Amino acid sequence: MTLEGRIQALAQRLANITKTHKNSIGTLASLTTTEKSSLVGALNELKSIMASIDDATTSSSSVWSSSKVNTMINTAIANLINGSPTNADTLKELSDQLLALVQADT
Repeated sequence: MTLEGRIQALAQRLANITKTHKNSIGTLASLTTTEKSSLVGALNELKSIMASIDDATTSSSSVWSSSKVNTMINTAIANLINGSPTNADTLKELSDQLLALVQADT
């Protein structure tokens, strides 16, 4: 193979490798971020969003982590039950007891 042929083969191989890598990465237009002109910009946008996770503050511009949400839900359930007996600690059980009382009165 001539030097020119080897250079052409190398150029073709590099083009194929570049195309393969570009296809595996995807296109910037496919990003679900607002920033679509640069991968670095999209990552910075995600970093900014992640920075808004703030378990210490309740506001319209920040969010809690899933563990904080879980803790708050469990606290709200515990406060709602507030020591109720086990046969009256769900809305279904309370409803059944109220229905039984109404039926007993009639």
